[in-house]
Amino acid sequence: MARRSALAALIHEEHQQTLEFLNALEERVSGRGRRRPLAPDDRVLAEQLEAKIDAMIFRHFAIEETVVFPLVQDSLGGDAVLMLIREHEGVGSLASPLRAAAHAALCRPLTAQEWARFCETAEAFIDQETFHIQKEETLIVNRLPELLDHRDDAAAADCYIAIGGLPAMPRSPSDRPAVQARTR
Repeated sequence: MARRSALAALIHEEHQQTLEFLNALEERVSGRGRRRPLAPDDRVLAEQLEAKIDAMIFRHFAIEETVVFPLVQDSLGGDAVLMLIREHEGVGSLASPLRAAAHAALCRPLTAQEWARFCETAEAFIDQETFHIQKEETLIVNRLPELLDHRDDAAAADCYIAIGGLPAMPRSPSDRPAVQARTR
């Protein structure tokens, strides 16, 4: 029986939470949900969107790049890690305008043009982040038990949590302390 990885379990759980968030976002920007732009009466949704992008995208990416990628880079190869970092940048470039629009919607309804751009950006964001999660699950999460010994896995999981990974999730990237990952 294969050894379980504490770090893999943390990353996988955050990926699952992100996929749930992406499904909810997709419902809002497609079908009947698309008919009405975000507005101040969507306060809960707008606040959730801001917080989830901060926690599940920006913070999660920073933790992966600080803790996880340095540990697996030798095993995966620099090209694979560089590809994942570039995907983080691409997803982040889509997440930032979504977050800004959600913040604007707390004060005023989005215009029809802003809403159309939001929906288009959200659809691209959902597609790219879903595909990115699938890659990380295949390249890293499923392979962590073979890539890290028990001691390194436990230390990385502790570091992941200390920086702000599950179970406590800070509201924004600035809420997490800067901690360097231990390399092999």
